[in-house]
Amino acid sequence: MKIIGKKIQRSRDTAVLALGAALFMVAAVQLHPAPQAASPSTGTVTVTATLSAFAKSLIKVGTADTATASVTGLSEYNPPISAEDESAVGKGYSWSATVEFSSTANGAYSPAPQGTYTLTLSSGGVDASTVITVTPKVAGYWEVSASCQVTVGQLLAGTFATTITPAATGTPLAWVGTGTTVTEKFTSAIVTFSPNPIETGADKSNPGAIFAAVKATVVPADLTDSVTVNTYAQLPGGTGSAQTSAASRDLANGTISFHVDGLAGTAPTMPNGDVKLEAKDGDTVLGTDLVIVEIPAAIGTPHPTFSGKVTPTNAALSASTVPAWFNPPLPAGDVELVTEATTTLSVPVVNQFGKTLGSEYSGQMIYENGKATNVAVNGGKYPDVVGVLGAEGETTAGSPAERNWLAGNPLAIPNQSYTQNIPVEIAGFTLDPGVVNRAVNYNNGTLTITWP
Repeated sequence: MKIIGKKIQRSRDTAVLALGAALFMVAAVQLHPAPQAASPSTGTVTVTATLSAFAKSLIKVGTADTATASVTGLSEYNPPISAEDESAVGKGYSWSATVEFSSTANGAYSPAPQGTYTLTLSSGGVDASTVITVTPKVAGYWEVSASCQVTVGQLLAGTFATTITPAATGTPLAWVGTGTTVTEKFTSAIVTFSPNPIETGADKSNPGAIFAAVKATVVPADLTDSVTVNTYAQLPGGTGSAQTSAASRDLANGTISFHVDGLAGTAPTMPNGDVKLEAKDGDTVLGTDLVIVEIPAAIGTPHPTFSGKVTPTNAALSASTVPAWFNPPLPAGDVELVTEATTTLSVPVVNQFGKTLGSEYSGQMIYENGKATNVAVNGGKYPDVVGVLGAEGETTAGSPAERNWLAGNPLAIPNQSYTQNIPVEIAGFTLDPGVVNRAVNYNNGTLTITWP
């Protein structure tokens, strides 16, 4: 015997799984052809159906949610059927489900528009239960109910060859009834981020000083107050880490604005990001965004060089001037009187991926040998004053001696050569390499700087 499938279309937006009335012959089949029986009359039966709660009350858009509908009872046969006769008949189950939708928590529900979800039912025919699977394609609030039409009777090759003939009617019967479940609800939501991915930096000495401004948009907006954006998961092989700070919520517009501060640099082999930021409501992840924590890594190439005439000039230097004076240290309020023959090189800096250091580091101080140089990186480069100096001595800043020195004639600077190896640091990260084997030569007013 074969159970025949059939799909029913309702006037509302309903999905139907109907495998027809699967009715089994339980009486003995004769060896000779059975006579064609007249079509039976139809009785009624009362059907009780239930629907479980959905597996999850909140899911991310595009995620399936499931509930199980079951026929839990048949009663009130009209005309009546004896217990013996009922045990001898087959039962067929034709399931359908109705899906309704609201975009807000307190809004009115109406049939969910086509294309906003997919719906499947796992079974029908001889099954008294079915698993309903709803996959929402939009964010919002969902109500689902199920109905089952149950047919009770006997079939042989599609006709009633053997029938139950109640004494009250004298007519072979099939009993038909429909049960509808209560409505069960669930919510679908999604969180998106801008920018995507998130590119940020880090400051070892002052965490949070370098950050990326990020906005998360929550749909439905009703959930904004319960969504968190402070969970970071490091991907396998990753080295980066980050934190959220300065978060503020706009409940009316469904947005969360916050900073993403880098704490440790992304692995050089994972330039697309190695940290995943998760937007969560409870344990449900509603959106993710990759985070790239860029860090200063090295002096870039090609190295800047110079060869040309320079004019010696007098200057008064201190720890706050450019170039800065540190050796020997000066008392507060004093300056070192020098004659300088220098040029300024534009030194490139690259990140751990070998790319030009990003704009988030613009304005960060350059440190050499642990001391502030009073120059900052900008556009992935920093100005580096290089040359030779002749020192006269120290005096009080703003004194007549300083003024006379600045207005006087420069010292005669002797010819000289030396090699520079200088540790360079940005935002607490030591560049590797920094300044290595930079050769400086001064010869009769010509300054030459070579750098392999």
